[in-house]
Parts: sequence; structure tokens; C-alpha cells
Amino acid sequence: LPRASPAGFSGMARLAAPDLRATLNWLAPLFPAALAPSGLAPGVLRTADLTAKVEAGAGQGSLSDLAGTLDGSPLTGRLGVKLGPRLGLGAELSFDRLALDPWLPDPAVVAAPDGMAAALARAAGVDADLRLQVRQATLRGEPMGQLALDVQTEAARITLRRLEASPLGARLTASGMVGEGGRVSEGSLEVSATDLAPFRRLLPARFPLAPLARGPGSLRCWTSRA
Repeated sequence: LPRASPAGFSGMARLAAPDLRATLNWLAPLFPAALAPSGLAPGVLRTADLTAKVEAGAGQGSLSDLAGTLDGSPLTGRLGVKLGPRLGLGAELSFDRLALDPWLPDPAVVAAPDGMAAALARAAGVDADLRLQVRQATLRGEPMGQLALDVQTEAARITLRRLEASPLGARLTASGMVGEGGRVSEGSLEVSATDLAPFRRLLPARFPLAPLARGPGSLRCWTSRA
């Protein structure tokens, strides 16, 4: 049973939302604008059926033992929010399957200076710590295999501590930082594959080195420190 006191609340809760966007819009006045889903694609955060242990009080709250489904995909993990001059958000989530496209910004928009500035400005309002595990991830309809993501935002800086995925049967790892003005530092990207042929369709049209993309191979890129 839930327990309430002047200092806070503790108990189990369930959210059954066949129209999650409507529920979030109704709850919007209770949460900071940085948590609003308005910047996400319309195909995500549509339905939810979740249970969790809730702890709330003194300007912070948490959901532990989180379990259920989000947009039809099984989900487990925990969430934490801390209110203050800067919003603090922590999440450790595991999905059975997840399409990444609706959760990511448009690459063409972010590539432009104004788009990157807007993305960094949005991130600057939140100190976030996100750890994500996905058993079956997809991107642009392509299977990414198992995915692990560990990312942090603080002030005007985004730190990718770890990204691991298996696109087209390859092994991909990445890390790095994006700071003010979109400057990338301490970046590292490594891809290795037993057969590069499946990657040809990802190359630009008439790319002169495309015929060489066959057999085993690896690629490693990095940037210097800021």
C-alpha cells in the first residue's frame, strides 16, 4: 500500500495509458518543459502499461523495479528525477526491441550549425545520465543487433561514454564528447566486420571505392582532445 507523509510518498503504482501522449499532455503542468515529448516523432510514446515502485519527496522522485511495455515493447529499469535550478534526470532502461529513428534528431538538421546549437541548447537544460540496453535495435530499417548506450549531458556538453552495436553483422564501438558550438573532442569510432559487402548500399552513389568493400575489414577514426 502507498505511504504518504508531509515529507513524501512511497508505494507501488501502475500506468495503463492506451493514449500516452494525451496522458503526458494532461500531466505537463506538473513537469519541467525539458521533459515534454514535443520534440519527439509522433510515432513514439503512444502507449504504455507499466508498474513501478515510486519514491517521491524533497524535490526528487524515482521509479524503481520498472516493468511493463512502452509502445508495445517490453521494458524494465529505473528512472530518477531531481528538481532544482538545473533538472537532473537519470535512467537505466532495458528494451526487448527498439526502433532508434524516432528518438534521434534529423541528421540533416543537426549537421547544420543552427540545428546543432538548438540540440545543445535543449540538452543544456538537463543534467542527464542515461544507460540503455536493447536486445534488438533497428535504424532506418536495418538491424543493429544488440545495442548498449551510456551517455551523459551536463551544461552545454554531451558525453558519449560508450556505444556498442552490431549493424549488418559488424561490431561498432564509439565514444566522445560534443561541446559548445558542436565541437567534437576525444572521439573514437571503430568498426570491424567479417564481410564489408553489406555496407556497400550505405555508401554514396558512384562512390569510387565501393567495389573494394568486400571481405573482412576494419575502420578506426578518432579526434584529438579539445
